[in-house]
Amino acid sequence: MRRAVKRATELAERGETNLVLELPTGYGKTTTGPLLYESYRKAGLCWKAIHVLPLRAIVEKALKDFTEEYSDIEFAYQDGDVSLTQYGYKKDPFFASEYVLTTVDSFIHNLFKAPVTELHKLVEGKPVHYHIPFAYIYPSCVFIDEAHVAAQDERGKAVAALKAAVKILREADVPIVVMSATMGRWKSDVFKGFKFVALGHEDAEEGGVTTIHDE
Repeated sequence: MRRAVKRATELAERGETNLVLELPTGYGKTTTGPLLYESYRKAGLCWKAIHVLPLRAIVEKALKDFTEEYSDIEFAYQDGDVSLTQYGYKKDPFFASEYVLTTVDSFIHNLFKAPVTELHKLVEGKPVHYHIPFAYIYPSCVFIDEAHVAAQDERGKAVAALKAAVKILREADVPIVVMSATMGRWKSDVFKGFKFVALGHEDAEEGGVTTIHDE
């Protein structure tokens, strides 16, 4: 386990519910998800997890990798592809499963009362069951992965949606971990009050930033 990942799991187990792992590409941020989930669950802070990723291809790769490595966790996925179900993977648009990997679009829709399974009803002006996915988001820990990809345009809608999602989750006391490569200046606004974990020349704790030296 990489040193910064180990430190993040320690912080989670200690009860730090708002973390940003700002670590370089290739460090293994995505694979940290199940480890963080186990730490938060051990701390009694959640009993399920939702892992949000920007692209369908990343969701599907992580699903396959996690399923092979963690046989004790029930994994499911939510994106627009139903073909994975023929290989035994579970599709879960309501986020009811223990650990759900989902695209950003599906997560945002479910969080903002527009459940992905009933978008056609919403367009037609009919009632939708928005309370079902949110009922499963509430007891979860939420991992927002590759945030730098989801919000490449710092002035666009992606950052606004991310900021609104973080606000709702924090108000609901949902543990949030953001995993990202280097982000822009917007991070200090969107993730105000979060504890950052980053790499540096030496181990240090200063101003809400935990710096880890790892070659």
